[in-house]
Amino acid sequence: GRPVNYAPLLRVPSVAEQEMSRLGRPDGVRIVLDVGACEGEDSLRYALRFPNARVFAFEPLPGNITLARDQIARWGLDARIELIPKAVSDRAGSAEFH
Repeated sequence: GRPVNYAPLLRVPSVAEQEMSRLGRPDGVRIVLDVGACEGEDSLRYALRFPNARVFAFEPLPGNITLARDQIARWGLDARIELIPKAVSDRAGSAEFH
């Protein structure tokens, strides 16, 4: 599919961004884990909101990986967002997504 323009969404901080900002100054955040990155919207938000952070975005679904990769490149954030094509779980093995 065609990459989504998230610019309007990035103008207003998400609930997660607001909570993370309460923990300290935005320039003090160094690592962000985006578990279940989906199309990369939150990864973009975190990279833009926290200028010194490295974002590790975990996403197992191939279609979402493609969309996230396209968005990350479009925003020029390839150097700060690492897309990891894996699921995160409390156990090893396979899982079915619905």
